Amino acid sequence: MLLIPVIFLDLLLILSPMAYFVAKKLNPLKELGFKKIPLKDFLKKFFLIYLNLMIFSIIIAAFATAIGINDLVKVEEAVQEILNLSPIFIAYLLVIRVLAEEIFFRGFLVNKVGIIPSSLLFGVAHIGYGSIAQIIGAFILGMILAYAFKKNQNLYPNIVSHTAYNLTILLF
Repeated sequence: MLLIPVIFLDLLLILSPMAYFVAKKLNPLKELGFKKIPLKDFLKKFFLIYLNLMIFSIIIAAFATAIGINDLVKVEEAVQEILNLSPIFIAYLLVIRVLAEEIFFRGFLVNKVGIIPSSLLFGVAHIGYGSIAQIIGAFILGMILAYAFKKNQNLYPNIVSHTAYNLTILLF
């Protein structure tokens, strides 16, 4: 994984929605869903999103195996490659990449094109793993994250849930 294209992509995912809202003379942070949330509400929403991501991830893997498209070994190989990288780059992927994905796919696209189109694009964005099951899984998990954002209009629970999910996948 080359560092410069990764950073460029993440900057594009973060800065293009920000520039859009600045051009419209709107507060980009507010428009993207960076809003204060009481800790109790945040924890409840985080836990619910994270639990759904984990449960559906297991269901997706089982279903992919049952219908014969479980090619998640490709994802496992990619995860192994990631684990062999610098801990700083792993932290970058867990924090900045998740932040970029949540800003663009949920904070920006969900309100512009809707839950299904934004989730389809999120699924396609995971094509680099070379796994059909991963694309389908990213689409479904993207729908969970998109629905949560649409309901809460707050990115903070999504960001933390998505990060916790990715960390769980990396560790287990």
